[in-house]
This record gives sequence, C-alpha cells and structure tokens, in this order.
Amino acid sequence: MQYRIFPNPAKNQINVNYYSPESNSIRIDLLNVCEHLVMKPLKTNSSRGGNNLQLNVAKLPAGYYFARILSKYGVQTRKLFINK
Repeated sequence: MQYRIFPNPAKNQINVNYYSPESNSIRIDLLNVCEHLVMKPLKTNSSRGGNNLQLNVAKLPAGYYFARILSKYGVQTRKLFINK
C-alpha cells in the first residue's frame, strides 16, 4: 500500500492520499515526537484503488509529528510538520 500526506508543512488540515490494491480496513494514528498518540485514531474501510482522507490538525501545536497508517499490508510512517 502506498500513501502520501500533503500539505507538508500543514496548518489546519492534512490529506492522506493512498492506493489500496483491494478493499480493507485501515487505521491512521497521529503521534508526537515521543511517539504518544495526539489524536483519536481514524479507523475506516477503504475501497480498492485511490482513496483520500482529510484530518483536522488545527488544534495541535506547531511541531513535528508522525502519521502512521496500519492496514493488512503492514505499517508505514511519515514525518509531518505542523506550522502555525
């Protein structure tokens, strides 16, 4: 499974754009640099093909974060910067 996060740096919202080879459930966690969960995990069922999710990050303080996506295909993590 491939995905990207934009815009990066972000201000109020991020888009998680990903491709799934088949329908499956995914979870997206947003973690701070100490790897503590800073938002309630987003759990959703994705359809086969391209998908896009939007996350509101307006209430988070500026700084570095990690977006982690978990699916039956494994776990991938991307660095994210929130700039206020």
